[in-house]
Amino acid sequence: MSRPTRALFLKVGKTIDRIEWDSTQKDLRLAAQASQIEQLRAAKQKKKAIDCNETFASIETIRQAKQAMAALPTTSARTRVPNRTTNTRDASVTNPQDAYMHVFSINETV
Repeated sequence: MSRPTRALFLKVGKTIDRIEWDSTQKDLRLAAQASQIEQLRAAKQKKKAIDCNETFASIETIRQAKQAMAALPTTSARTRVPNRTTNTRDASVTNPQDAYMHVFSINETV
């Protein structure tokens, strides 16, 4: 084999080695990124909402609550007592014009 042919094969071999090295490095980076993505997905899945059907009251609990409500003494309906505060606006203003000015907070400038 001639010297130029050997040099050409050496260059081709080095180029192939470099391409394989780059490919291996890219594969390693992709694998690392894929594992990070899986970790992030697992973290998101942990934040699921609580299933309402799992924490729903059982029929027995509902029956007990109904029995407890039935056992309570019945109370008469309460009537609302109006507030017995005096209306300071009506008590303090005797002039109808002053009442009008007081309600709308009109300030006279001198």
